[in-house]
Amino acid sequence: MSFDSKYEVFIADCEKSKSLSYRLRYKAYCLESRFENPDQFKLKMEFDENDERSVHFVVRSRKTREWVGSVRLIIGSFCDIPSRKFVQAPKTHLGNEAAKEHFASLEEFTKVLEISRLSVLERFRKPGAGAEDRLEGITIMIGLLRAGYEYSNKQGYKHCFFTVAPALARILRRMHFHFCQVGSIVDYHGRRIPHYAYLPDFSRGLVNHSPALHNMFHRKDTYSSFKGAASMVVNDGRRSDIDENLPCAV
Repeated sequence: MSFDSKYEVFIADCEKSKSLSYRLRYKAYCLESRFENPDQFKLKMEFDENDERSVHFVVRSRKTREWVGSVRLIIGSFCDIPSRKFVQAPKTHLGNEAAKEHFASLEEFTKVLEISRLSVLERFRKPGAGAEDRLEGITIMIGLLRAGYEYSNKQGYKHCFFTVAPALARILRRMHFHFCQVGSIVDYHGRRIPHYAYLPDFSRGLVNHSPALHNMFHRKDTYSSFKGAASMVVNDGRRSDIDENLPCAV
């Protein structure tokens, strides 16, 4: 994957960058997919009660400086995360033994996370998109997931949930990421299936099946501070261009 030569990921560590994430979500979830009613978000930013306890990431094109996607990690106990209401039990034929073993005691865990609001621009995912654009969209999503994975490792998180479309789950499974289905299909922003991943095992299938993806996924320093980049002065005396091409909020 050529993600790092084309894109850069930032952790949204200031109010400006969080607002950027909310505006990208508004575009994806309210205007494009219509999963949410745009009239409910007068500021043209899609956010909810989980955002205050979430870590946000945004990604932009190195070439065009366009912001093209975002994701959040909801932090909390197992009983607090949104996916909890969909969880039943691991589907034994889809998961791995380590994941099922750890899943059995999740009610006791107070430190889990949920991958949520993973989105890219419509042109990378709409049904009429060409094969090249669809592949680019998958690459962007993997880059966002990688940033979340590195953050989770740094902070010591091992238990992760995500409720995603069946098509995305199939893509991740074909790439040999390890996770297990933990519930039936639900109507939640479209057809979605809840999954659980024991993070120490999440990427272990990549070593033998996709060494290039394994190397990409396990690079260090895969995201930068938005706040730090915004205040950085480049060598020729001009300020950083991190604020360029921010989606308009009005």
